[in-house]
Amino acid sequence: MAIRIPPPKTPQDDTLLTTARAAADEWYQQLPPSPGPKWHVWLNLPEVQLWEAVALTCGIEPEYHLGDANREFADRMRIAIGNGLGKGDRPHCTMVTLKDVARLARRCDWTLPPEFPGANPLEHAQDPMPPNWDRWLHVPSIELGNAIALSLDIDPQCLSSGRHLIPDDFKTRLVVAIEHLRPGGVLSDFSGEARENSIVVTLQAVARLANFCRWALPPEFPKPEPVLTRVDTESAPGRVAMEASSETPEQEMAPVQKGRQRHDDIQIEIDDVIAELKKRDEKPTPAKVMALLKERAGRANSCISEAFNGGVLWIRGNNGNPERMTYSMLKSRMYR
Repeated sequence: MAIRIPPPKTPQDDTLLTTARAAADEWYQQLPPSPGPKWHVWLNLPEVQLWEAVALTCGIEPEYHLGDANREFADRMRIAIGNGLGKGDRPHCTMVTLKDVARLARRCDWTLPPEFPGANPLEHAQDPMPPNWDRWLHVPSIELGNAIALSLDIDPQCLSSGRHLIPDDFKTRLVVAIEHLRPGGVLSDFSGEARENSIVVTLQAVARLANFCRWALPPEFPKPEPVLTRVDTESAPGRVAMEASSETPEQEMAPVQKGRQRHDDIQIEIDDVIAELKKRDEKPTPAKVMALLKERAGRANSCISEAFNGGVLWIRGNNGNPERMTYSMLKSRMYR
């Protein structure tokens, strides 16, 4: 009797074990690397959403973004919203430009992809331009930061252009100048005036600070303001008498009069100009008075040190500080 041997069993692919193993292999396989950002698209968009711009700073294509799973993206997103780039109920969807995010990235020292706008600001930076001294020397007062730039022979327009490499000495000098605005500093007696949260000073005041700090200045920079000492009124008549004694004999017989010193108030100058106009039978209007005050700038017997477009700069006698007399201030003095 013949014995029949059964053929070997063929494995089946659809069993429960093989199906589970195949599913596990597919689930746990390594994800393919995500493609980089489509720079040819993003660089030509005028504005993007904030979260898209932050994703691009991380080198992530927003189309394949995995949300907050990327810790670096989450941290940068929080910083961007905290610095005011995100607004409204949905701050992450605020429309921004890539340059806005680039400025934040430079301030926060983020590492950016080389394709990101402004990723390497110093790569194409230019040397700062020299200033146009024909313009700046005729400006009566300027902002403190612009004055510090001129002390380094840098045109102030380079500070806001973003295309010029500003030396570290600029920040150093600016910090020192701000400290000298405090009581006891070189600029404490003339801290200028406030204009839109900035300090406005004269170049002569900055030159005096430069001499104190031994800063090198361009040859075109104005000379420092002279240090004016208060004149002793008791010794003034004696000095006037000595000056009168050196006059001609005819002048010696004339009565000695006390001359005006540089500590006299600006009101004396105004009264003299008004009296002069009345002698000419002219009506003393503020415009005529201001014109004559400007003519007195720089005279030895006048407290007016210099003139500018809107008025004059005069020296206060009690402390030697320069003061501004504008047209509106003159008008209020004349009609008060």
